[in-house]
Amino acid sequence: MSGRNRSRAGEPFGGRADDYYEDDPGGEKDGAWGEEPRAGLRQRVLAVFGTSYGVSLVAHGGLLLVLMTIAIAVPAREEVRTLAIKPPRPRPQPRDDAKLAEETHIEVPVPEADEPVVDLLDEPPTPEPPKGEPDHASNKRLDAHAFVDTFGVGPGESAGRYGRRDGMGRASRFGGSPETVRRTEEGLRWLAAHQSPDGRWDSDGWTANCSRGPTCAGPGDNLGAPNVDVGLTSLALLAFMGQGNTPRFGPFKRVVRRGMRWLRRQQRADGSVGFVEGGHAGAYQQATATMALAEAYGLTRLPSLWRPAERAVAFVLAARNPGLGWRYGVRDGRNDTSVTGWMVLALKAARVAGLEVPDEAFAGALAWIDRATSSDGAVGYMTPGGGSSVLGGNEGRFEEQPTLTAVGVLCRLFAGQRPAEDRLRRGVRLLAQRPPAWGERTVNFYYWYYGTYAMFHFGDDRKWASWNAAMRQAIEPHQRERGCERGSWDPVGEWCKSGGRVYATAMNVLTLEIYYRYRRAHGKGLAAKPGGARQHQVADAGSARRSRRR
Repeated sequence: MSGRNRSRAGEPFGGRADDYYEDDPGGEKDGAWGEEPRAGLRQRVLAVFGTSYGVSLVAHGGLLLVLMTIAIAVPAREEVRTLAIKPPRPRPQPRDDAKLAEETHIEVPVPEADEPVVDLLDEPPTPEPPKGEPDHASNKRLDAHAFVDTFGVGPGESAGRYGRRDGMGRASRFGGSPETVRRTEEGLRWLAAHQSPDGRWDSDGWTANCSRGPTCAGPGDNLGAPNVDVGLTSLALLAFMGQGNTPRFGPFKRVVRRGMRWLRRQQRADGSVGFVEGGHAGAYQQATATMALAEAYGLTRLPSLWRPAERAVAFVLAARNPGLGWRYGVRDGRNDTSVTGWMVLALKAARVAGLEVPDEAFAGALAWIDRATSSDGAVGYMTPGGGSSVLGGNEGRFEEQPTLTAVGVLCRLFAGQRPAEDRLRRGVRLLAQRPPAWGERTVNFYYWYYGTYAMFHFGDDRKWASWNAAMRQAIEPHQRERGCERGSWDPVGEWCKSGGRVYATAMNVLTLEIYYRYRRAHGKGLAAKPGGARQHQVADAGSARRSRRR
């Protein structure tokens, strides 16, 4: 529309207002509308309507007015509704370690001693996939022709220092069987069923968790001492982790997660866990708890486990007598082989996990074992060949076993001695003469545990085959198979007076896991510094510091 045809504000149709309104006084002032012009206009209008065109205009206008009064009924339009159907949500598929390792890494602050415990489920796995080095916690196999996963090909030798912890493969290779694996799983089920709601295994109150029938009963000391919950919980957690269960993975991951939460909450600011100065049980609890924390960190690389494990290791190192081993106190100047052996196992687990452990700790333990070893290879409790420790109340009830000789052999292997070392070979010879045997006076789960590990890692296939057959015959047929006790072992051994049925079951499960719990040492020294361990520790420490700064 041109500018000439647009209306001005207040003037419809573009003309001036005084051109259209007869009562406008401005019309008379301009002389545009006199009487004569109005009369002439009426005559012209009448003339126009008097013609046929005027009659037609009037008729059509009237008809139009009539049509405008007619209401036309229009059917109402039906409302159309659209039904949106969402496709079914896909069911989540289980993910394996290789896929989880590819996920984005989210740094989580490492809790200090006074910080609340972080939920392990909220933490991501390490973004570093194991690559077959002996210090990695992988159970993958790398040297065969069939493709397995991103770690490599299999089947072949295990890729990680923790071995193949699913109970398959190596069990049959080193003398186990499907029956051995089945009994191990039955033992874990019994332990899981008798875990307390807060995550611990209650030494003298675990029967409150019996749920598969009448309360567990049987020969032996069913309940343990009231002050060893930390030690029993640590042994049970080690048994679950020995089959590959962690706080994040495995059929018993919830069991391990609850137990690890409880165990971490028992740690004090100085790093001690269950340690009581002057008490006999405290040193053992510190050792087993440190072992459990270190192994859990080594298997998962969870930042929230790194700091508790590191603090526990620091306390163990601080408690050692300079240049030698350990006793019940902190640098109390006395040493004994029993406590020293458990501390060596704890430090070995820490070093395998990549935590910092000085060489002098293993050298000092080896120096003590040398002091306690007699010329025939026997290792004594506090003197050379001076016999074993005895639990109060059990004097004379059980035959003496070369328990501490087994401890000494394993310490030597883990400290790096070769099988050709004379005192080590003499110790192994003494063990071979006293294989496990289930009898009223010969049941000693402590001895069977250390002896089995020592003979396995020593690497003499002939001696191992003989020991292994005796061990399986002593343990497997005596597992309970009915009632609430199913999967457990009667606590009739020499040390069951302290730990009860939970101790007996955890120790026997750990012994039956020997085939895949760790890679065979063959005298190379599992405690030797693994390649890249320091890098893992430094990387995790750096992540923790960055997270705290945020």
